[in-house]
Amino acid sequence: MAITFPNVVKAVGAGVTSVTPSGVTTTTGSTFVIKCSAGSGVTFSTPTDSKGNTYTLIDNQVNGSVQVSAWRCSNGTGGSGHTATCSFAAGATDYPVMHFLELAGADAASYDATSINSTSPADPGPYSLTSGSLAQADEAVVAWAASEAGGTQNYAASGYTVASETDGNNYWTSAVFYKQASGTGGQSITVTGINGNVAMGIAAFKAAAGGGSSATITPAAGVATASTLTGASTAASAPTAAPR
Repeated sequence: MAITFPNVVKAVGAGVTSVTPSGVTTTTGSTFVIKCSAGSGVTFSTPTDSKGNTYTLIDNQVNGSVQVSAWRCSNGTGGSGHTATCSFAAGATDYPVMHFLELAGADAASYDATSINSTSPADPGPYSLTSGSLAQADEAVVAWAASEAGGTQNYAASGYTVASETDGNNYWTSAVFYKQASGTGGQSITVTGINGNVAMGIAAFKAAAGGGSSATITPAAGVATASTLTGASTAASAPTAAPR
């Protein structure tokens, strides 16, 4: 079962202590990913959401005056009006950019810990990164990048869908990228259309297994053997009558 991205929403803030994208309707069991960029002088608090989910840091990368962090929640609780909030510790204020992604069809333990990688390429790049190897071919790749350069940045990455904030005159520009994995080797990304020192990260998430299931039969006391049955069942033959 391939992972899909039914919800990718963004919020920005100017001189704020926290930022929250608009609410969406999500599905329980999905994986949720939060990416937030800001100046390097603030410290992120762990994000929260309106469904009481717990988020775990994937990576924090700092380069010069910009930083970007990503968090994950596997097998989360969803529902209508689902919002998430990224905030700063000690009441600090900044100009954050946040993206909230839902990965539907993800495994209950979706995060592929061998895939994570991050880097901080200097201006003028190249802004390239390759993940670690993947545990399985059926995974989704999520990458993120943030630039410290001002002015307009036009984030792009061949082979990826991009959700970005490009106005560096008002916010720390950043983007999140996502796609289906191609095989189990390292997944590469090269971000174009930007300049300045950049902080980047990449990780992959396992899709839920598809297909049928198996049932294990536990024998009653005194029965010597047990079997595991898989697939369609067949009718049992009628018992032979006991002799008189």
